[in-house]
Amino acid sequence: MPRKKLNFPSKAKRKELLTALREQLEKDPQLAQNEQYKAYVNAWVALDQKMEALSAEDANGVPKLLTNEEADDLAETMMTTAQAGELYLAAAGYAGAADSAPAQLAEQFQEYLAKDFSAIKAYDPAVRQLSLAELQENARTTTIDLKDQTFEAMKNMQNERLPMSIVNAKGEERLGVFTKPTYVRVKGKYLDIIEKAKAACGDPNDPDPAKAQAAAENRQKLDNYLMAFRQMKAGVTSNQRGRKLAMNSSDDMTVGFLIRNLSNEIEGDLTPDHALIELQAVGIHEAEKIPKAALKILADGFTELKNDIPADLNLYQLELVDGDRLDNRNVAMTAISDAFGMGDLLARSESMKFVGENGEVTEGTFMEYGKGVDLYQKPHLFKHMAINPYGDLENRNRLFKQISDIQVLDYICLNKDRHPGNLFYQIDKDTGRLRGFQGIDNDSSCGPARWPKYELSRLGVVTKSTADKIKAMAETPERLRFVLRGRGLKPAEVDAAVERLRDLNDGIEKQTVKVIDDNQIGRYDIKDFYPKSQNKKASNLFRALDEYIAPRVKYYRDADKPFEPLPDQPKPTLKEVAAADRRYTVGGLTDELGKVSRLAGKNEAKTFKEKLNKAFRGSSEYYDEMVTAARNSAALQRQLLEDRNVNKGGMLNEAGSLTTLTQVNESFETLQQKAMTYLQYKVDNSKMRPKPQSIEELRGKNEYEQKHIDFAKNILKTVSNYQKSLSRPETEEEKANLQANQERRELESRRAEKARNNPEQGAAPQA
Repeated sequence: MPRKKLNFPSKAKRKELLTALREQLEKDPQLAQNEQYKAYVNAWVALDQKMEALSAEDANGVPKLLTNEEADDLAETMMTTAQAGELYLAAAGYAGAADSAPAQLAEQFQEYLAKDFSAIKAYDPAVRQLSLAELQENARTTTIDLKDQTFEAMKNMQNERLPMSIVNAKGEERLGVFTKPTYVRVKGKYLDIIEKAKAACGDPNDPDPAKAQAAAENRQKLDNYLMAFRQMKAGVTSNQRGRKLAMNSSDDMTVGFLIRNLSNEIEGDLTPDHALIELQAVGIHEAEKIPKAALKILADGFTELKNDIPADLNLYQLELVDGDRLDNRNVAMTAISDAFGMGDLLARSESMKFVGENGEVTEGTFMEYGKGVDLYQKPHLFKHMAINPYGDLENRNRLFKQISDIQVLDYICLNKDRHPGNLFYQIDKDTGRLRGFQGIDNDSSCGPARWPKYELSRLGVVTKSTADKIKAMAETPERLRFVLRGRGLKPAEVDAAVERLRDLNDGIEKQTVKVIDDNQIGRYDIKDFYPKSQNKKASNLFRALDEYIAPRVKYYRDADKPFEPLPDQPKPTLKEVAAADRRYTVGGLTDELGKVSRLAGKNEAKTFKEKLNKAFRGSSEYYDEMVTAARNSAALQRQLLEDRNVNKGGMLNEAGSLTTLTQVNESFETLQQKAMTYLQYKVDNSKMRPKPQSIEELRGKNEYEQKHIDFAKNILKTVSNYQKSLSRPETEEEKANLQANQERRELESRRAEKARNNPEQGAAPQA
């Protein structure tokens, strides 16, 4: 009997899009004359052929494992295809056809390819060898099915992060934090405050001419006050240059100044006197003239704003607008670092969505923990570092190149929040030498702004290999546009990244930025890479790190004691969640039974104290039967959890899982029947007026009876969600997830069979 050919969803999508691309050529004669579109289709045909060859299966039906050389070659072919797509889309935009069906189709294909490209560039067979199909599935948006307790914590999240350990379908553990979508909100709130303050100054359109004039004058005084505030925060007073600077300052800058002022200088609530005293100290008296009602609105509003601002104080410099999303900028920086072959320099981030017990979907970003030690949060660990932390030439070459490369990524991505506290430090346990860095918290980035001209000179140095990458990318900017596809950035933000890349390349060519061979950079002293500015405060990452590390090593190290090796760091306390395919496994069944078990436990705790009241308030045999059914479901869960012969990871359509599925189905059917019988009994015998016509309208006559009714309704809701979870997937994404899970398990089964038949060569090499 012939084997079923593996056909992962990512492959099916590729075939579907490629067919659509070709059909466009056949049905649109004008498009058939478009050289860019034809070049894109031809490039995709060539790429498809290469991917087919790399996906070839052996006699056991197992696709080959991708080597490092094959991955690199495939990435180049992908980029060639992507460049053809970007050239076509640029031409379509110039021709006013950006919204045409072919252009929209090409955009879909480019986003699909961008995710594959990122997965291929991040692939490291030395850590874990995978087939091309598995790599592509890893590139798809990750969907995690949460247990209810974790989701409850997530529903209440605002801007905080939820630490978690994700266990994927193959049992691999990934440690990191999940952040719900976060948005720029401060500017909009600031503008609302200003409008309310202006309203308190009076109505310039008042029918009374005297009141209208007074209102206009008061509003002008308010504008003068805000202007004075900008001047003061810009470090200038009422001279002509300062006034010109303040007039040209955007609202973003004003908001940024306010944020810094409120966060760093004022403790507790802001009062009108705070602002007044501060301005008078630099000779600005505009605040004295503002109506007290308007000044109070400013004080109250800015106090509230202070409580809402994010920890990040650099967002205003990105020129983001109110409502722009922040968390996905981590994802964009990860994509750029991969494109430059610097993926290890930043903690990896990816878009992710979570499904709760009631089907609620929470979207956001998962960021893996940085590799190394968080010295910013644990400064006492400096005592385990060497006095000379940079080490020998080879180590210095690596460290100084990493610092320079992080600066390059930050420049291209407009990262405004890089400092020693936003890095993890990799320390050799035995010698105390620094071995590397990894950047974290990369969301203050990728805005539409440009760097000031002097910023290039602050970089100091780039290595020769990185300069070559910058030049190659600058000569073909469509490569950068491509890797930012599907990362949630606006076209203007992508354009700005390209312009910053060009500025950096120009600076290298004009020798504003020094280029040093990779194997020579360690011969320099780190102070040689400080900014050349005479201003002692001028800084870059070289200077910031040197001035951060050296004094702290000296402070925490006890010269009279021998060096102590760095102790093993405890594993972070995390919430653990299972992968999406758990929904279709025996483990998923036990999760569903666990929801009933928790309901039964809570109900038991509530009713135990009320047993004495039971005879007086009345109950029914139907309620007792429902509780018994819930207890039986809870007992079945315990049985399945304790039974070592039950394969928790088995798919529900596998023979060994069918018995368990039947048991659980029968348990839920009984539970549903008992709950329905009880609720219908309560409807029929209700004393409510008017009499309820359905279960939905049913209410208890007292708190005791309402608890019973709520328990029954929650049982029905849980059973309904369980039945829905076992129904055929409805959305295309659900279908693709289910197919991917089944394909993975089929592949694992074939690999196991191959290992049995060929013990010496069947197993995939693992690190």
